[in-house]
Amino acid sequence: MGRQPEEYSDKGKMKLMKELKTKRLLIVPLSIEQLSDKMKKEQDEHMRKAYAEMLIGCTEHPNERLWYTDWQIYLRGGTPIGSLGFKGPPINGEVEIGYGIDEAYRNKGYSTEAVKAAMNWAFSRDQVYFVTAETEPDNAASRRVLEKLAFSPWGMGKEGPRFEKERHASTWMSVYLSVGMCFGASIGLALGNLSIGMAVGMCFGVAVGASLDNRDRNKRAAFRAARDRGRAIGDL
Repeated sequence: MGRQPEEYSDKGKMKLMKELKTKRLLIVPLSIEQLSDKMKKEQDEHMRKAYAEMLIGCTEHPNERLWYTDWQIYLRGGTPIGSLGFKGPPINGEVEIGYGIDEAYRNKGYSTEAVKAAMNWAFSRDQVYFVTAETEPDNAASRRVLEKLAFSPWGMGKEGPRFEKERHASTWMSVYLSVGMCFGASIGLALGNLSIGMAVGMCFGVAVGASLDNRDRNKRAAFRAARDRGRAIGDL
């Protein structure tokens, strides 16, 4: 059995987090101390530089640490098999993810499972509407991971082909309609007029749900416009 992942505690805006869990994996964000230790032990100069940049981000922006640190991927038994990470906090609703699985554990679906969990976590953050990733031109395996997760081609990046996944539209209307109907039924029964209570509850649910869905659409549209402007400037 491998080493068990250690608990990770972050202060500030990010909630206490121990790990992301999937059917077969534990995905644990490293603390500053763990990341520093990993950097010191790394023999590859390119990776050591990458860890150093992560460490700077973590120390300079402690409240956004989860967007900068390395996330260790473990099998459920505790064996480390790879890592993933985001390349900084959201900008215009977008974060970029990178990932890698040790050679001995490839072609088993672990990358897809890990990236899906991290992507879903990112989309649970209020400011994230787009997750992007780049692959090297000859890295067919990495592209397959993104294709399985329904990422779409999105031009070229610094490393090669670029892909993106957009968060699903919110469905607050249906949620609050159900809540409103339950609330209205309770009021209607208390007043002895179920039809009026239901009508009031449904109107309340539709109004609140529509407002939240409209807010989501407007926010998404603003982020998309800002991203498009950024791409246009970058292409000049």
